[in-house]
Amino acid sequence: MLPVRTLHVLGMAFALGGATLTWWLFRRDDVSSSAAAGTAAAYERGFWAATGVLVMTGVGNLGSLAPYVPSAGTRWGTIFAAKLLLLIGVLALSLVRTLVVRRCLPPNRPPSPPTRPRRRVRRRTRRGRSGSPTPEPRCRSPSSSRWRRCWRMGEGTPVGTDSDPFTDDPLVVWALASFHTAALVAVLVAALYLAGPLGDLLGGLDTLVGLALYLALWASTWWTTRRALREVADDTDASAFTVVGVGGKWGGVNGVLFLWALLVVVAVPVADPTLGAVFYFLVFAGIGSLLALGVGGIVGVAFVAFDLALFRVASSLSPGAAPGRRETDETP
Repeated sequence: MLPVRTLHVLGMAFALGGATLTWWLFRRDDVSSSAAAGTAAAYERGFWAATGVLVMTGVGNLGSLAPYVPSAGTRWGTIFAAKLLLLIGVLALSLVRTLVVRRCLPPNRPPSPPTRPRRRVRRRTRRGRSGSPTPEPRCRSPSSSRWRRCWRMGEGTPVGTDSDPFTDDPLVVWALASFHTAALVAVLVAALYLAGPLGDLLGGLDTLVGLALYLALWASTWWTTRRALREVADDTDASAFTVVGVGGKWGGVNGVLFLWALLVVVAVPVADPTLGAVFYFLVFAGIGSLLALGVGGIVGVAFVAFDLALFRVASSLSPGAAPGRRETDETP
């Protein structure tokens, strides 16, 4: 268990140390905004990788206590449940932070043309001095801090809107996949712990098998998240219900993919290679796939609804978004 605990400590050191370094760079005046934003983006990628390490090794450390995991009614159990809730909260706030950092970077693709009323387009055209029909929005914020300058670098369509140019960005996909995987594992661990069989389950789970299952879940979540965000990004008129529907569809696909990965990692190595065993295995896999499709769809819808709320929180943190809109609406 020493390597597992060492990785756990190293992951925590990277998460805290990297956050301190990034904050320090943003406070320095001799570091350019683009360099600080690039460092922050690199840290975000490393942070979500470290989060996966922390969750995997945390479950491994918990497995070292199995089957003698204290019950939920004890003081240890209360503290453990509080830690799981705190972990989910930190993950949610970290996703908001990642979206904020992403706005500091230039978009990887040009934003989709916004669908605005014709009256507003004419007003914006009369404001242009160089003949350009859509002049860039200006931020009237009097502050000259690096954080506000960084927001102006990534100024454009607010995060979480239908024409958001960052929805299919690799950093956003990486963060969402890591957040979904870690949060889902945390919720499952909490549910199993409160139900009682967590100690017996972890006691019979090999460390390498647990590592392989977590990586398989993350890989399938990353792929389905990427496909879902790309489908949403291609539809500039997608409503919130459409986004939730897309999330439910790809959540179901993710459930089926993880079920088959679970069968390959756990069941196939110990399966009896006879014709009857293969037949029962396929029947079980087919029925399980239908159940996994439904459960994954429900989980996908729940995560999409939560993601939309976090996207809107990140969008509302833009100090120049609200003044820019008021300036456009009030200009005669």
